[in-house]
Amino acid sequence: MTQKKAANKAPERYADPRRVSEVQRRRSAEEMKTLSRHMPPLERGKMTIPGWIFLGALAAGAIVFVIHFPYSLIPIALLVITCVASDRAYLTRLRVHTAGREPDLCAFARAFDRRMIDPRLIRATWDEITDYLKGVRDPFPLKPTDRIVADLEIDLEDMEEIVIRIADRAGYSLKEYEKNPRYKNMQTIGDLVLFLNEQPPKTEAEPAAGPYGSPAAGSPSGQP
Repeated sequence: MTQKKAANKAPERYADPRRVSEVQRRRSAEEMKTLSRHMPPLERGKMTIPGWIFLGALAAGAIVFVIHFPYSLIPIALLVITCVASDRAYLTRLRVHTAGREPDLCAFARAFDRRMIDPRLIRATWDEITDYLKGVRDPFPLKPTDRIVADLEIDLEDMEEIVIRIADRAGYSLKEYEKNPRYKNMQTIGDLVLFLNEQPPKTEAEPAAGPYGSPAAGSPSGQP
């Protein structure tokens, strides 16, 4: 009896997808499809008219600057080359990390005990993270065991915005997130889902403050 209560109390972190029956696979697929129909749509950033005007003014200013100071092209070219090389190295690292994987939302969902983990959080996490990483692979083959910083190299400021969007879409509050026992131990995507699962439901409009917004917050890599 004691063992049974303990098993029901502690969530199973990540299940082995190979031990899941075909019935469970179909049930998982249907559940994710249902959630897709009833959850708020994934919001993708769109360039506004003021944004295009700003970019146009910036480009015009850059052209005028180069005309008056042609030698400035040398450091600009070096900067561009450095940025391109860094971006290519980043893409290569992530592609090596995910080599041999296939994107599978249902396998991602089955890695959690959905009797204790809100499926809306699973779906929203998959949507937001894969959308962020679509420049690497689209869709990105995300796993709960992927480390946020060490493996996926997601910037902390970007991660804060992602967490806010996940919580908002799944209907969770980020109030007093620093009191969450999982707050300072978020290393993987699975840890993030478990962290949000222990937050209270959202009941009213709240300021956009995520778990990476405080200077005293622990980083997802587990380092201060």
